[in-house]
Amino acid sequence: MKNLREIEISLLDGGQALKKNGLELVGGLGKLVALLCAAVTAIATFTDVSFAEFALSDTLPSLLLLLTSSYIIYFSLEDAGEHLGEGCEDYLLQKKRHTELCDSLTGEDTRALGVFLEEYLKDELATRRRRALAAHSLTEQELEKYIAGERCDRGRDRILRRISRMRCAKITLYDVISSGVKAGGRSRLDNPERGKLGSLLLKLIPSTLCTVLTVSIMLTAKSDMSASDIIGSVLKLTALPVIGVRGYAAGYSYVKNDCAVWYRIRCDIIEEYLAGKSNKSA
Repeated sequence: MKNLREIEISLLDGGQALKKNGLELVGGLGKLVALLCAAVTAIATFTDVSFAEFALSDTLPSLLLLLTSSYIIYFSLEDAGEHLGEGCEDYLLQKKRHTELCDSLTGEDTRALGVFLEEYLKDELATRRRRALAAHSLTEQELEKYIAGERCDRGRDRILRRISRMRCAKITLYDVISSGVKAGGRSRLDNPERGKLGSLLLKLIPSTLCTVLTVSIMLTAKSDMSASDIIGSVLKLTALPVIGVRGYAAGYSYVKNDCAVWYRIRCDIIEEYLAGKSNKSA
């Protein structure tokens, strides 16, 4: 019998629609959001809908409460979604593949991989420039002339200026061999202790907001609540589960797609280096 984690992954994997950028939409969660919106609209049709007069002293506390709760719920469930995504088959497969490739590298390989990476990034930049030039029916010679200072047509020069400003991807050797996915361009010689405090402080922001809110807030029970007051309160709270669902789906999709692809790219770089090394020794 499947455990709860496996059931969650199965449900999240049920979406069939794809975003234009290739990320998988979570169909089941999208339907849930749609149902919640439909329920809110249905409730609102049985009431007289109007906008209340904006009074900062009356509206600001409720607004701050809802905003703070929304941020805490979103980031908490986004983190929970990431942990769920780490159990996906593709992510685990690419992570295992990356670990095995890194374990096969020696100290000498690591130094040589750094040199290979520099050439790899230069070739990747040249390929991107050639594709951009071809898309606008331009040649490398025209780009070279533009870089040398030759100017001609304004529209053509604008395109060449954009292409000339292309830079190598920001991937360091540390990024390639790091076991995680959040290296952030650091050098492998950097002491991780230096960034530890800042990272911990960022993680404490949601908890800090929650603490400040709970300490400063004063609650007074509403007297003589009518049906319209209850419906209005329910309508305000309906945004929270929608935000939570979106955060959970975003965290899951981030790990299942972006992180898995990032592992695959780094594995391809290492494998290309090892293949070139084998050809040289053959």
